[in-house]
Parts: sequence; structure tokens; C-alpha cells
Amino acid sequence: MQRLREYHSSARPLDEVVEWLFGDEPMAAPRSGFTSRFKARLAQRHSRPRAMWGALALGLGAVGAAALVVPLGAGLLLSGVRIAQEPATTAAFYSGVDATTTFAATIGEALFIAGRAVFERAIGDPLMWAAGVTGLGITGAWFYFMRKLVPEVTFR
Repeated sequence: MQRLREYHSSARPLDEVVEWLFGDEPMAAPRSGFTSRFKARLAQRHSRPRAMWGALALGLGAVGAAALVVPLGAGLLLSGVRIAQEPATTAAFYSGVDATTTFAATIGEALFIAGRAVFERAIGDPLMWAAGVTGLGITGAWFYFMRKLVPEVTFR
């Protein structure tokens, strides 16, 4: 760092600064035997058999699965259409939808009433405001530290 400060005191072009800082450093080179290892791996990769037979087996398996699933799905669909045309099925469907809608509306009203009661109690109490702000602060700190503490994982 001292060398850089000394050199920085005089205004010179950037290429001279780089030459002055790194001029006496040896050029980086790969370790010995790198080229032969690389060529050996490349030859090994080229000598592997083509994946033609695997792709062919996968494709024929997909065609066979489709040949099995499509007729079963078509039969199930046609049976469902015939059943849906029955008057009793339609009435049962509508009553089920009505029961589900009524249940969801009841749950929604209960949650609204409970939330309104908690909100009306908390809006006028400074202690509840302090507890809420503290809880938000703790949650924010937790998110911040969890993001910072993500483990470093390297995949090979």
C-alpha cells in the first residue's frame, strides 16, 4: 500500500502504474500437467457412447404410458358427463356448493368479529402499540440476521 501511495503522488498514465505495481511479478500459468489432464478428460468424454438408446427408450416409454392413460381418461370423462346429466347429481352438487359457501361465510364473519374486537382494544392502549412495534422490530431483525446467516453451500 505504501508503494501505491508513493507512486500516486506523481500523475502518470494507468498502464505505467500497472507496470510499476505488477511488472516484477511472474506470469500466471497453469500447474504442470494441466494440458495433458484436460486432453485426457476431453478424450474420455468423446469416447462415451451416445445417449441414443436412452432417448429411444424414454420416448417409447412415454408413448406407451400415453397409450394406457388416454383411453382410461376418455372413459372416465365420458362417464362423468353421463353422471352429471342426471337430475339428482345436479341437485347434490348445488347443495354441496351451498353448504361450502355457507361454511366459508360463517368462518369469515367469525374472523372479522374477532379481528375487530382485537383492533378496537389495541387502538386505544399505548402498551399494545409498544408491543406491536417491538414485535415488528424483532421480526425485522430476525429477517435481517437470517439473510446474513445463510450458509454457503458449494455444489460439485
